Amino acid sequence: MAPSDYRIEDAGAGITAIRKTHAATNPERHFHESYEILYLISGDRTFFLGSRTFYIRGGDFLCIKPGLLHRALNRLGESCDLINIYFGDQQSPYFPAILPLLEACLARKNPVISIPEPERYGLTAAFQSVATELSKKRLGYVQLAWGLLYQSLAQIARLAPGAADGERDSPMSETAARLLDYVSRHFRETLTLGQLAREFGLSESHVSRLFPQTTRFTFIEYLSGMRVQEACRLLAETALPVSRISDTCGFGSLTQFGRCFRKTTGLSPLSWRKRSGKTP
Repeated sequence: MAPSDYRIEDAGAGITAIRKTHAATNPERHFHESYEILYLISGDRTFFLGSRTFYIRGGDFLCIKPGLLHRALNRLGESCDLINIYFGDQQSPYFPAILPLLEACLARKNPVISIPEPERYGLTAAFQSVATELSKKRLGYVQLAWGLLYQSLAQIARLAPGAADGERDSPMSETAARLLDYVSRHFRETLTLGQLAREFGLSESHVSRLFPQTTRFTFIEYLSGMRVQEACRLLAETALPVSRISDTCGFGSLTQFGRCFRKTTGLSPLSWRKRSGKTP
């Protein structure tokens, strides 16, 4: 029987499991409040994680930490088969045991871990079993779902230190790397394409081309994403007024801040703060 798509969210377990057998391009930059694990069963795609670009293919595993902008593109007309699992409730009593395994995967210079061929079927089956447990909700399903995840992640984490760590990044010129680093340090300031071009002695058109070539984000998309990401942190960790956060993160107005924030996160700044549990 051919595998089918599903999306199972279980608040009691604090886990969301997703299967997409024909996943297409996901062009919108976005990030999550929870840890995400991605396992590509078959196919290939280009994955943009922060300021880095990776080409991933069937058998590749990737862990994405909360708050990190990412985006995925497929070749025109192509799709891939993948599984996503989100740990939406980090307050779960089972999460602390899994956290060191996630950190072991994240510690690698290249976060893409290629699963050896003999182990791929078992890993797919284990992730599928997590979804089955969440769906059927039989006695002890929460503990078993977390146990299956722990076993799978332990096997993957053991691969992480010794796995071939060959760079799978797309080529990034020294100029592009310096541009991204400059934006990451100055995004809170008033920053325009013209200012950036003058800072590096380049033409505006050249800088404008470098951003999508390197990150698939336009300059404005990349700059706004950095600002929204910082705003999310401030909303969750401080009691600063929304207007102050808007100014601190470099937005020109509250209207612009609200529009960019909602486009990226799907929530208003106040709704994000409320969800994070931080009250002014």
